[in-house]
Amino acid sequence: MLNATLVEPELYEKVQETIKFLHNSGSKIFVISSDPILKLSLEIEKSSLSNLFEKVTGNVHEKGEILKSLIDDFNLDKNSTFYVGDTSGDVEAGKYANIKTIGISWGFQHKNLLSKSKPDFLIDDIIEMKDIIKFE
Repeated sequence: MLNATLVEPELYEKVQETIKFLHNSGSKIFVISSDPILKLSLEIEKSSLSNLFEKVTGNVHEKGEILKSLIDDFNLDKNSTFYVGDTSGDVEAGKYANIKTIGISWGFQHKNLLSKSKPDFLIDDIIEMKDIIKFE
């Protein structure tokens, strides 16, 4: 018999601060994830950020189409819309939707591999988003 312990996911440092800053600055924030919606909902509720997101979408594997749909449904300006992700597939989805991409180096894919997909920005600390979005 295998004895496994489930590890509770925790937010990376400065994620709450950054999301609150972006929300308070008027940004509309969405979550698109391949994780099941139930898992996402529990994680978001635990983080006390649920009221800061316009929409949370889970179990998504073709993120480009969902991005295009959100842009249309919420009348988002592509010139001031960013897609943040931790994989080359995320960067490709953002490019497919014709929006700027921000690759985060601390996630699923190693920074060297992620950089090959050529995100518009590649950051090592989420707090850097404040400067990117503020000055764009």
